[in-house]
Amino acid sequence: MTHALPLWTLSGPRFGSWKWLRLICLTALLSICLVVAGCSFASVAAALEEDIPVILQMITNITTIMAPGVSGEVTTAGALAMTALQIICGTPAIGATKCDATSLVGQYQASPSTTILQKIDAALATANSHINAMLAAAKGISSAVGAAIVTAIGLALATVTSLMSLMPAATMALAGNAQATALASKATLPPRAKVLKMTFNAVVSPQFPLAVVH
Repeated sequence: MTHALPLWTLSGPRFGSWKWLRLICLTALLSICLVVAGCSFASVAAALEEDIPVILQMITNITTIMAPGVSGEVTTAGALAMTALQIICGTPAIGATKCDATSLVGQYQASPSTTILQKIDAALATANSHINAMLAAAKGISSAVGAAIVTAIGLALATVTSLMSLMPAATMALAGNAQATALASKATLPPRAKVLKMTFNAVVSPQFPLAVVH
């Protein structure tokens, strides 16, 4: 059976392909496995707090540095994606590893509830939808510039999708459901922030050195 390649690998550079990203992220994924295996929301919140600030930087730099003058559709969808991500984590400073206290993650940590979990899940789904729209628009950009943008957006999309895969188990764990751990074992675990930054910067720096994340 032939499997379709992820969308962003079709025009992205070979070094930024999905297989390449998975190889780079493998060590980080293994290191986080034990952290999220129990799937308490505290551990899922830790993953969100580590990755969402980086994804915010990535989307910001794609929309303000990489895409302007190339694709208005990318920047429009990127702004909407940033709004959804800010609902989840606020507007943390560059390099921050904590979400704002007023964000959904901050609210949950102060007072855990399934209602807030559902809101986080919905906001992740909204961000995912807008990042997908960014990716579709970027596919129309030719040359190495387009390839770099497509691959960078693909990395952001893959990470948000991974975070979304943790949410059902987190909700079940909060409700005391014993099946939460089994569900968590099937989730696609997100890369650590350090790996996200390294991979994104490797993709964008040749074409857009000012777009690297810190």
